[in-house]
Amino acid sequence: MTPVIGCSNLRKRFGEVQALDSLSLDVPERCVYGFLGPNGAGKTTAIRIMAGLLQADEGTCEVSGVQVTARNTEHQAHIGYLAQEPKYYGWLTGRELLIMSGRLFGMNASDAAARAQELLVQTGLDHAGDRKIEGYSGGMQQRLGIAQAIMHKPSVVLLDEPVSALDPVGRREVLSLISDIAREATVLMSTHILADVERVCSHIAVMRQGRIVASGQREALMQAYAPAQMALTCSTAEGAGLLAAAVADEPDALSRQDGSDVLVDLSYWEQHQYALMAHLQRLGITLVSAVPQRASLEDLFMHLMKEAA
Repeated sequence: MTPVIGCSNLRKRFGEVQALDSLSLDVPERCVYGFLGPNGAGKTTAIRIMAGLLQADEGTCEVSGVQVTARNTEHQAHIGYLAQEPKYYGWLTGRELLIMSGRLFGMNASDAAARAQELLVQTGLDHAGDRKIEGYSGGMQQRLGIAQAIMHKPSVVLLDEPVSALDPVGRREVLSLISDIAREATVLMSTHILADVERVCSHIAVMRQGRIVASGQREALMQAYAPAQMALTCSTAEGAGLLAAAVADEPDALSRQDGSDVLVDLSYWEQHQYALMAHLQRLGITLVSAVPQRASLEDLFMHLMKEAA
C-alpha cells in the first residue's frame, strides 16, 4: 500500500546544527501517527517540511502522491496544519476565522459558512462560535486550531504538540477530537507526552538527533523492543540469584534480577515454567509469586534512546 506521507532521506541544517539527518518515514492512511522524541530531536523541523513551510536541503517528501516543497502550492489542498503555538487575530470570532480559512482555500461564502458551523459543532465550540477568540481558553483555542486545519477536508493533518500546554480536561477533549478526525484523514502528531500516544496512536516513530531510530505499528514495536515479562518473586535475594543464574545462558529468557525478583520474558516463562518450577524445587528455592508485567511505552522509549546513544 502506498503511504499517504512518504519522506526519503530528508536533511536540514541550520548553521552548525544538523536538524535532520537522512530522515525517512512512511505513514499509512487513516491512522493517528505519533511522532516522538526529546526536545531538539527535529520533530518540528520535519513537520514543517511535510507541510511545505520549510525547504529541505536534501531528500524528498510526498503527501497523497504530491511532491511537497516550499516553492509550490499544489500540495496545500491535501494538508491541514496546526503549529505548536498557533497565533490568532483575537478580535475575530471563531466562526469568522473558520470562514476566512475556507475562503482562502477557494470555498464560496455559503459553503464556507456551512462547513464552519459543522466544525464548530464537531469541536464542541458551537456555543462560542460568535465570541471573540481572545476570550477562548487554551483548550478552546486548540480545538479551534484543529477545526481550522481540517476546514478544507485535507487527507493529512499535521499537529505539532497539540496538547502539550493543556490541562487534563483540555487534553482529553483534544485527544478525543483527534481520534474522530482519524476516521476520515491521517493525523500525524508530535508529542512528548507518552500517555497520550498510548491513548490515541496506532503507529509511532521515535526520533533522536534528527534521525528515526524506530517506526511502525506501536504494538509491533513494543513486542520487538519491550516485550512483556513475568516477575518471579523468590523468598530470598539469594534464591533469586540462583534462579537468575539458571536462566542466564538462555537467549530467549531475557532475564534480569532486581533484589528478590527475577524478570524473564513472558513467552519464555510460558514455554518453560514447569521445567523452571522443578529446577527451583531441586534447589530448595521457594517461589512466592509469578506476576505478568506489560512493558510501558516509556520502557520502549528509554530503551530506544539508550540503544541509539
